[in-house]
Amino acid sequence: MLNALSVEKVAVEMTSPSSQGVFRPVGETDYVHVVMPMFVQW
Repeated sequence: MLNALSVEKVAVEMTSPSSQGVFRPVGETDYVHVVMPMFVQW
């Protein structure tokens, strides 16, 4: 995802370790990348 962007700065927004994270290019509004946490229990 980071290699596909053509900006120098990317903002990472997270509220807690168990909630989703958002990556946004600084200065641009046309792209948002959401990362969802994954829990595996054995």
